[in-house]
Amino acid sequence: MYRTQTKAIAGMMKDLKYVSSDVSAQAEKNMDYSFLMSVTGKPKSELGY
Repeated sequence: MYRTQTKAIAGMMKDLKYVSSDVSAQAEKNMDYSFLMSVTGKPKSELGY
């Protein structure tokens, strides 16, 4: 997933009352591009970061 869209979705989750607090920082913190970086040889800036 792309970082920008992930943060927006996480913010909407609070607005829609799916969660009780803003989880956008946690969602971004848990995004791990290391596998894709290893497989593709590309930096995370080219993989949605």
